[in-house]
Amino acid sequence: MTTEREYQERRRRRPPFRSAPSPRRRRGTPWGTWVCVALLGTVAFFAARPSAFDPSVLPAVLQAVSQGDWDKLPAPPSIILTKRVANPTPGTTAALDSAKELELDRVASELVYAGDSVEALANLLRPHAQTEGEKARLIYSWIGQHIGYDVALAEQKTGRDLRPETTLRRKETICSGYAYLYQELAKELGLEAVIVEGYGRGGSSLVGDDPEVNHAWNAVKIGAGWHLLDVTWGAGSVNNDQFQRSYSPYYFATAPRQFIYTHFPRESQWQLLPTLYDRAAFDALPQVSPRFFQDRLALNSQVTSTLTLAGNGSLSISAPETVQLSAQLRTPDGEELPSEYSLIQRRGTQVSLQIAAPEAGNFQLILFSKRPQEELYQQALILNVTASQAGTPFPVTFGTFNEKQAYLQQPLTQTLPLYHSAYFQLQVKGARQVMVLNQETQEWTALDRNGDYFTGTSLIKPGKTQVLARFDEGNRYWSLLEYN
Repeated sequence: MTTEREYQERRRRRPPFRSAPSPRRRRGTPWGTWVCVALLGTVAFFAARPSAFDPSVLPAVLQAVSQGDWDKLPAPPSIILTKRVANPTPGTTAALDSAKELELDRVASELVYAGDSVEALANLLRPHAQTEGEKARLIYSWIGQHIGYDVALAEQKTGRDLRPETTLRRKETICSGYAYLYQELAKELGLEAVIVEGYGRGGSSLVGDDPEVNHAWNAVKIGAGWHLLDVTWGAGSVNNDQFQRSYSPYYFATAPRQFIYTHFPRESQWQLLPTLYDRAAFDALPQVSPRFFQDRLALNSQVTSTLTLAGNGSLSISAPETVQLSAQLRTPDGEELPSEYSLIQRRGTQVSLQIAAPEAGNFQLILFSKRPQEELYQQALILNVTASQAGTPFPVTFGTFNEKQAYLQQPLTQTLPLYHSAYFQLQVKGARQVMVLNQETQEWTALDRNGDYFTGTSLIKPGKTQVLARFDEGNRYWSLLEYN
């Protein structure tokens, strides 16, 4: 039995019900509250974009918050959602100095920075740019020439760290990381810039696999107007799962009417166009590369991404006379078809591209362009072709036919009937003589000349028939066309 004295002694030793907090423990917001706040913030973020939800980051969020280590918070797959501004208007080229831009590109290539501080990098860039346009270009150029595309990170669906500090430290990232770094550097240099999310498409472009939002780029305000840019695509391209660095200034301040062919923003205001496109209209646009616009090519009629024909069809294109064009028809899996399934002819700046399907089915038509002094053609345009039946192939054309801008009026079919006289009519600028040659019999037939026009008949015999031209006083002939 407990005595009264023992009871009082025990009571004195027992701490009171409301004891003072221990001096070693600071009272504050309970950790559970921080966990709730973190979870609610995460849920709110991913609710705005369900496709970006990544449940694997939740344990990391809880651990970082419970330990109070905010630097360990994982970055979400998309750093910032597209920002809306009040009535953004497109900028003009008057705010840009094209002559200065080339010098800025050179300066950017020589500025080496090995740290991971956005502020320090901005301080390195600042002395080399004074105007808003120069600052915007220098940032674009430095990132495009020093930050690579991380193919492995693009394939990694969770746990991406796209913070600018990480991008600078690793010297590679993906599209959201490029856009985030550009925005933060712009902010440090006193520019207003936003990240624009949307859908990008085209060739070897660097994009994700989300059918709705697979890419991110920027808009930057220079003066009173906004300019669109994509430093990811300006840095290079991916071929065979390998990033190939190839800096391109084309994607800096690209004209909105050109940008819309490859970039469809989630927020329509960032089209910066007077008439907005919906997704269906965007998907129906032809697939063009920068060369299409840089070489000042234009389609003379409203053309969608798919050309429908009943065997044979044609396309009208405008191109400067100094730009040479070539075309190729391919199967859906990329197999190149013989050249007789396409024929390019031109008169001045007007180009006629004729197509013949080898059979009913689906194909791809590739248009290439080449400038003076260039040896290789560059891809400019891709169109899908749907044919309901086979077409009639054309004669094979050689390089001289296109270089001399020859124009064939007849015969336009590859196969000529044997032992019949075929009538030839064509224009060949600068030619002194045009001949028809049977390669089997080595018989030559001269066509009548009237200025640059040549006409005449030739009896078709077994073997290939060629049309050749002589352009000087010598005896050298250049092949123009070949028939079966």
